[in-house]
Amino acid sequence: MLWYSYYIPMLFIPLLGLFFGIYLGKSERHKPPEYLKVLWIPAFILCILVLTNDIHQAVFSFGSNKIWTSKDYKYETMYFVVLFFNIIYPVLTLSIIVKKSKLPNKKILILPNIAMFTLIIYIIIYVVNVGQLWIIRDVTVKICLFIMIIIESCIRSGLIQSNDNYEELFNACSVPMKILNEDYETVYNTKADMYIEKKYIKEAIKEPILLNRNIKVNAMPINAGYMVWLDNLSKMNLLLDKLNILKGQLLEKNILLKAEIELEKRKSRVEEKNKIIEKIMSENIPSLAKMNNILENNASLGIEVLKRLCILGAYVKRRCNLLLLSYDNENISSKELEYCIRESMDSISRCNINCNFTSECNEHISIKHVIVLYDLFENVVECMLSTFSDFNVNIFIKNDNLYLSMKLVYNMGNIPLKEYINQVLNNEKFKDMGGVYALDYIENEVHITMCMLK
Repeated sequence: MLWYSYYIPMLFIPLLGLFFGIYLGKSERHKPPEYLKVLWIPAFILCILVLTNDIHQAVFSFGSNKIWTSKDYKYETMYFVVLFFNIIYPVLTLSIIVKKSKLPNKKILILPNIAMFTLIIYIIIYVVNVGQLWIIRDVTVKICLFIMIIIESCIRSGLIQSNDNYEELFNACSVPMKILNEDYETVYNTKADMYIEKKYIKEAIKEPILLNRNIKVNAMPINAGYMVWLDNLSKMNLLLDKLNILKGQLLEKNILLKAEIELEKRKSRVEEKNKIIEKIMSENIPSLAKMNNILENNASLGIEVLKRLCILGAYVKRRCNLLLLSYDNENISSKELEYCIRESMDSISRCNINCNFTSECNEHISIKHVIVLYDLFENVVECMLSTFSDFNVNIFIKNDNLYLSMKLVYNMGNIPLKEYINQVLNNEKFKDMGGVYALDYIENEVHITMCMLK
């Protein structure tokens, strides 16, 4: 096994050279991808085959009836596989290095190619064993040497960047920079010369300082001295100035836009108010016309006239309030209907009519239903105000349906005909919303029950 052990470096040095080419240009913290570990598998398999050759003789064969010596053997198939990997890995390494360099000058490939072809020729000579030349012996050393020659030729050709010519590079740098010794004396200086007082350098070592608006001094300690350089902030400041100008312009535009938006909001509010006013006026035209007729037909405003105007005024006021609520709400509390009827009942009671009002609901209901019921309530009051003496009203909810119940008590002989009351209650809007009513006569009482089906 010791006789075969020199194949270990023969197999793994070219593989390490391939890894060198793959990792070239990566940072020290670069984590190689997991799939690269597969490259170790062929090398380990071949190494095991070589070291265990005495068992299977797949690499070298010594014959069956002979004493096994290093002078009398033949190469088998796996030996040539080993040589193939010794050639293919350096070729792949050189190809990867050339691809990563991206240098346009093809002459730089002369030295690496010479080294590569020499390695291939050497391996061929070693296999053929021409003339038993001593110079081709010790193949392990020769392959290691050729790998080193290939990498060194890549460095000399510029395929691999080397750490050299620092002084020329530093002098050619256009950045204002200098290297000082521990006494703050200039040792190296770039072509962009600069002069900075020692006190500023000492301050800049602690933290960067501004010489003026456009020049920043930076400094840091290095081995046996200090590094000092300047940053030109003029372009950045120019951009900042432009940004500040744009910022001011945007602020002005923003103020104008806010003013325009506020103006549009005010305009929209005015238009909305006008629409509300127009709707309120159009919805209350019949009631306002009634009030106007009463005023025109009664030159001297008596108590009875004022009472009727008071009832109409309460209705108009409350109906306007319901119309305002309808702009923002589809459903409102049943208390709103209670407030409307209660205020109308207060006005009716001033006409020497005994009024009684009760409410047994406190839920949210459709505002459209509230308006229609209040309109029918007002129609009944206006049409039969002068004929009844007692007026009882009750609001309640039963089976999720809203009910408005009215009981009108008349003196005998003043009870209105059923056809007249049906005509008063005949309202198309009420019917379209699912409204129904019941009309009953009990002696001198008229019972009207209106229901808004849910």
